[in-house]
Amino acid sequence: MATCCASIVPMESRLETQYQKPSDCKNGPQDLVHEIFDISSLKCTRCSRPFPEQIASSDKLRCVCGPGYKYKKNFNNLNIECEKCPGTDIASFSGWECVNCAVNPKAEECLCPKEDRKITVEKTITGEFFDNKNDRSCKTCADQTRPDNTGKKCERCTDILQNDFTSDNKKTCNCPTDNQANGVCIGSAADIPDRDTALTEVKYGSETISSNFFASNILSAVALCSGKYGNLTACQVVGNLCSMILHKLNDNPNACTEYVRLRGNTPGEGDWKTNLPMLYYSLKATDVLTTTQITTSFTFPNTQMPFIVTKYHTNGTFLGMGPVTGGLLQLCKQHISWLDAAYNFGTDFTQTCQIPVKDLLDSPQYETIFYDLFLEFEKEGKKYLFSVPSLVEDFEDSNGQKPNTGSQEDDWKLTRRFFLVDRVSGYEEIRVNENDQQGTGPASPSSQQNNNRRQKAIRYAKSLTLTVRLQDVSNKEGKIYPPFLKIKYDHVLEEDFENGKVEVSFNVVYEMNTNSYRTGMRISIAVLSSLAIVYAFFQTWNCFGSVGNALFAVALGSSFYWVVTFKNQSAVTLLPPTSDQETTFVICMVLAFVFKLLDLFHLIYVQSSIDIFCIDWERPKKEGESISIWRTYFVANEWNELQTFRKTSTTFQLILTIFFLHVVGFENLASKDPKSRYNPSDEDYVSENSRLFRFAIGGAVYLVIAISQWLIYVIFYQRFIEDKIRQYVDFCSLSNVSLFILENDLFGYYIHGRSPHGRADATLKEMYEFLDAERNDKCPKRGIDVNGDQQTFQIAIPRALKDEYDRLTQDLAKRLNSIQTNDKNQRQFQSDLMAVETYTSVNKLLQSFISGDRTDITYSGPQRKTFVEGLLNIELNDTTHNGIFYEDDGHSFDSVLFFGNETTLVIFELLLFNLVDFIARNFVLAAFVTYIVIHLIAMIRESTSSSNLAKKTLVDKRFLI
Repeated sequence: MATCCASIVPMESRLETQYQKPSDCKNGPQDLVHEIFDISSLKCTRCSRPFPEQIASSDKLRCVCGPGYKYKKNFNNLNIECEKCPGTDIASFSGWECVNCAVNPKAEECLCPKEDRKITVEKTITGEFFDNKNDRSCKTCADQTRPDNTGKKCERCTDILQNDFTSDNKKTCNCPTDNQANGVCIGSAADIPDRDTALTEVKYGSETISSNFFASNILSAVALCSGKYGNLTACQVVGNLCSMILHKLNDNPNACTEYVRLRGNTPGEGDWKTNLPMLYYSLKATDVLTTTQITTSFTFPNTQMPFIVTKYHTNGTFLGMGPVTGGLLQLCKQHISWLDAAYNFGTDFTQTCQIPVKDLLDSPQYETIFYDLFLEFEKEGKKYLFSVPSLVEDFEDSNGQKPNTGSQEDDWKLTRRFFLVDRVSGYEEIRVNENDQQGTGPASPSSQQNNNRRQKAIRYAKSLTLTVRLQDVSNKEGKIYPPFLKIKYDHVLEEDFENGKVEVSFNVVYEMNTNSYRTGMRISIAVLSSLAIVYAFFQTWNCFGSVGNALFAVALGSSFYWVVTFKNQSAVTLLPPTSDQETTFVICMVLAFVFKLLDLFHLIYVQSSIDIFCIDWERPKKEGESISIWRTYFVANEWNELQTFRKTSTTFQLILTIFFLHVVGFENLASKDPKSRYNPSDEDYVSENSRLFRFAIGGAVYLVIAISQWLIYVIFYQRFIEDKIRQYVDFCSLSNVSLFILENDLFGYYIHGRSPHGRADATLKEMYEFLDAERNDKCPKRGIDVNGDQQTFQIAIPRALKDEYDRLTQDLAKRLNSIQTNDKNQRQFQSDLMAVETYTSVNKLLQSFISGDRTDITYSGPQRKTFVEGLLNIELNDTTHNGIFYEDDGHSFDSVLFFGNETTLVIFELLLFNLVDFIARNFVLAAFVTYIVIHLIAMIRESTSSSNLAKKTLVDKRFLI
């Protein structure tokens, strides 16, 4: 059985269409058949009948019957049928009947002349033709009425004409030419401003535009706002017009000077005049901004400042009042909770974005609306609104000056009413036909959209900064002075409309008087620095380190106090400092870094130039035998390895610091808002970080990790795993080599490495026997006193010893310079021989001094320092003729190593880390720079110290590894 299969081949779908628009459709008098734009197929479609029976409508979306044709069927668009009217008849107003144009057959529109106060009629109110004739006829309007704009019905004369004019005017609705203003008939021509072209001019930088909106509104608005009429809407229009020119008073006349004139002639209470909006403050700016009328005490956390705005349309219509939340005053649009964070009390807010100019021109969210800003507060159980002033940077006074761009608040001129986008005043003027004898008020910009206007410019708020100032703390916790809104306007001209973008910003900043905190900080600096200098006076080294430590303590302590207090306060007494208010802190931090840098340079210089010598106590086993130098080399090499050894690891320190700051999120605690959060969500607004707060958080984390490392090393690692410093002392004793160190001219350290067994050049078995003897107390102690274990000392040597030591080393230098041969190898050989001779002489000198064999070079001790000497780290005894050995804690010699200067190094690292972050605001970069710098410093220290060790111990540098 055969099976028949049918295959279905899908037809190719039409995915494209020719691009056409309504203006492409043919509908001119020369076209035989008119076309309309089909909104479904998006292309031009022909009417069913030729011209002139069917023509395209004015919007080119429908076919309609042409002149002299009436409808037989009309289902809109293409589905119509038309029929020719007999003779010269025309279609009725409805288009369904034919009528005789008896009123004015020669007129194209067949309408009665409005100048004769006549209207054109066809039917009665019940739908019947007058006199049962299919005729159009003219009817004269009754007294106190006139034809409307269509010429098809009569309307009542305006109230002004009814009340302010003679009976003839009332009867005919005729308004004298001098009394006409923007289509409105004004009772007294004196109420109309002079028809000066300056009134209609709006400046956009160097460009001056004759504004259509100003020309259509300013005369009638000013006249209707005058005391005689007191039209509220017209007065709001005057306020809007003044806001559009940025409250400038330098051009006379203009909308603002007219407002000032009206205000001077209008009664009212203070700056609030009857019917007029409040635009200017009569008080000085400082008086307004320092008043204490706002009684609300704001607290943390999550207190939102209750800002309220009233909104007005360009035509003066009141649009309502309500809170500013929801991004009402923010041109940048984002998540609502993010936008509303701007008004959380204590939250510094910064928002910046770019907006295409096309959006400003066309988008409904950027309509031209005018705002008056208020702050709601309660007093004695009642709610009040405080008028929040605006500080318009572009304001110009009557002298053409811009006082609002300066920092002198006494010179500021505070204003009210502002806008975000003005896309109305930038249209070029079109002359208004004032023959229209009746109007109802100022024109709405929307009513002008179909006119032949050309937009030349648009103005927008480039920057809005809401500043909130905290009152002085004394008994006024959480109270604020009046906030103010600083506005910087900018504009875009026609040539940038198509592809231009503008950058706008919205900021909220909080300020407070920090004089008391700066004073406290300066006192702390003065006191601690003075103590540091006094302490340093007793030291043998400079005071850079002490002063640097004092400044560091003040900088970190004050900044940490600030961030902790700010984040944890309930009643608000402290706000983040502004950039200007951080000056004292910045100076303190930079000086601390500079002093610690100098301190570090001094430290490296001192440690790289110390006098050091390895005293070899070994005696030859047999007379005439030489002594091996390898023990001395080992001791020198071990010392060389200890040069940059530290209690803390910089690498581990920086990794942990970045982990806690960047990964855990501690750096988010540095935000200028009262919330303490480590990892905010994407919907949460996080204020910009305060540089002072970043120093506090970064410094605290760094310091805590460093202290933790130090404690772990001292308490655990050094005790239970490895103590390299004490091991080195043991190594010296096993090597039978002592270490003699002079940090300064007559002060230094001594490690007594003389073996209690008399020798160290022993076999393995002998070495074990030596150790066993020490363990079982079968031999003397290792200390300089045979009955004691003290092996490390601070020493103050007599001048005679230093002079003889210097004579030997300087004599070597002179002898080396006196070598005459040019043979490099021979010169090196002679130098080595001289060094050996000097080494032997110095070794004998120091051996005799330590052993007390010299009566002319002696010392006393060992002894303990007095309390004062220990506290101030000084020596009060005269050691000119007799040296002193002071007992120490077992490792005082580490002060000539990095190991004994951990505090200096950590503070320098911390200051460097935070200084880089202070500049770059990037903890990761700061860690990288700190790592590089510290390792470079360690390399320099190792290189210079290794050279100095070879030079001073007379150990060939080739044996230092």
